[in-house]
Amino acid sequence: MSNLAPISAVSAVGGPAAVGPITGSPLTDSPASVGPVTGQPALGLLEQAAPAAPPPPLPATTPASALETAVHAAATRQGGLATLLADLSVALARPDLSPALKAAIVKVLGFQLPTVPPPTAADLRQALSASGLFLEARLASQAGPPPADLKAALIDLHQALAVAANGQPAAPSLGLPAPEPAPPPPYRDGPQTGQPAVLPTLPPHPEIQALAAHLQRRTVAALSRQLLQQAASTPSEPGVTRTGPWLFELPLATPQGAAIAQFQIDADDPPAPGESRERIWRARFTLDLAGVGPVHVNLALRGSELRANLWAEVPDAAARLDQDRVSLALALQAQALDPQIAIRPGAPHTELAPAGRFADSAA
Repeated sequence: MSNLAPISAVSAVGGPAAVGPITGSPLTDSPASVGPVTGQPALGLLEQAAPAAPPPPLPATTPASALETAVHAAATRQGGLATLLADLSVALARPDLSPALKAAIVKVLGFQLPTVPPPTAADLRQALSASGLFLEARLASQAGPPPADLKAALIDLHQALAVAANGQPAAPSLGLPAPEPAPPPPYRDGPQTGQPAVLPTLPPHPEIQALAAHLQRRTVAALSRQLLQQAASTPSEPGVTRTGPWLFELPLATPQGAAIAQFQIDADDPPAPGESRERIWRARFTLDLAGVGPVHVNLALRGSELRANLWAEVPDAAARLDQDRVSLALALQAQALDPQIAIRPGAPHTELAPAGRFADSAA
């Protein structure tokens, strides 16, 4: 993949059409249509994707406490999407898949965002819309079939895998290597982790039931991570309608396989009537790409003024990005922006989660 990939991503995300409603982004026109899920709807959809042995029923409680309980459970089960996509790519070649399971796998793999040519601001806006973050809100506000959505596709995949597994648990006899460590659970304003493309973990010819049970567990892990992102995107106070923060992940199609970029987008409160200040939009995202390594980007947009701070953890990558600073500035200026760009080695400082934020096995 081109070393300019982070530069292209900054150019796309830095545009006002991607990070805010300044140009009339449809994603922010109606809070009811895009607001992150709160309370039982998110919990209900995760329960549809739970393993065959369901957890004990929750006692009667408030939506907020039910969501808190679901978050702690999800933190112990969450896992990266990159590993699931790598395994699905291999599983798709099997001739013994049922038509329903094959279609479900194709649907999930189809949510990878192409990186050649680099995505545009419109591509990123559409990917955010279909990321799974807004699924329940859209289901609650519109009739008809579910929209094209990654979380909905994962739920369909889990159901198809449950049929193929026929009740069989994932067994050690499958011959799988030790699982990769899960990426840290996502939380608001926390450190970000891009998931690099990984090799598939499946052996060549497992029995179909054992394969389906293994992929089921991977799918539950991906859905659990979706719930954590939705919970982190839920306003902490009931009735709050401010924009963001939105925490979400986008799968990127790279020559090495699916890499996962992690995002957070938010904005300060809009100006009151008669106020002259301009609203500030902020976006953070992290990529981990072959040949570049982890790259962290923080953007702040006020009117046409854009502040872009980039960190590259690989020193050589930081130097190469710095050489492309002019290309980035020209790309941003072409979108009528006035950019100030800083490129540094290392990673940005972020506050770590306090002890006890998540269940101890995932914190």
